[in-house]
Amino acid sequence: MAVHVDYASGHGFTPVAVCFNCWIDASVAAMRETGCVYLSFLGGGCTLLSDAIRRVTAVHWTEMVEHYRLVQVEVEALGPLTVGIDAHGGSIYRDVRDNARARLPEILDGLAEARQN
Repeated sequence: MAVHVDYASGHGFTPVAVCFNCWIDASVAAMRETGCVYLSFLGGGCTLLSDAIRRVTAVHWTEMVEHYRLVQVEVEALGPLTVGIDAHGGSIYRDVRDNARARLPEILDGLAEARQN
């Protein structure tokens, strides 16, 4: 499973996932079950993220290499962010994928036509 979100359950926090492969269906289901959200940062947003961190409240998975550890932080004025996956299972990644798949035949037909002209 790409997501671990139960560390904040019952503490008055909305769990937030920061993970690779969050857009896969199993991860979306895990987030829906736990009321977790996935917040997406614009590329290059690390400075904004770093400035918003007030303190580290916990570190989990310490046996992992540092960039794979689960770090719980307290933040202030974090943003701008995009809710990539909401707590109800809505996913912009799934929506974009499904839209692209639906449009693919039309796009391929258009490319084929352009090559013939």
